[in-house]
Amino acid sequence: MSTSTHTPTIRRAAPTITAIVGFLFLHGSAADETLKQNAPIHVRGFDLPQSDYLSAESRSVLEQHQEERNLRRLQLMMNMVMSVIAQDSTLTYEAASEMIADSRRAALAMFPDKELAYELIYQPRLQRLMRDRFRLQ
Repeated sequence: MSTSTHTPTIRRAAPTITAIVGFLFLHGSAADETLKQNAPIHVRGFDLPQSDYLSAESRSVLEQHQEERNLRRLQLMMNMVMSVIAQDSTLTYEAASEMIADSRRAALAMFPDKELAYELIYQPRLQRLMRDRFRLQ
C-alpha cells in the first residue's frame, strides 16, 4: 500500500502595481548608478568594462542602449498601469490616482527632461481611462 504525501500549494498574492513600479524604478536607478560608478555595464549578454579607453562613440552607444532599455521599461510600466486601472473592478478612484502619480514619478525619474513628452503622450490617455472607468464628466 502506497502512501502519498500531499504538499499544500501556497499561493502568493499578485504583486501590486506600486511594487512593480517600484521594482522598475529601482532597476532604472541601478543602471544609472552603474554608469556613474564606472562599473562594468551589462549590454545584450556581455559585460563591458567602463574605462578611460572607451571612446566617446562607445560611451554614446552604451548610453543609447540604456535609454532604449528605459524606454521599454517605461512602456511596460505604463501598459501595466493602464491595464490594472481598466480591468481591476475593486480599484478605487484614490488608488488609481495614486498609481498614476507613482508612474509619473517613475517615468520622470527615468527621463527627467521629458516632462512635456509625458504630459503629451501619457497624461491624455490616463485622463481618458480614468474618465471612462469611473464615469467622470
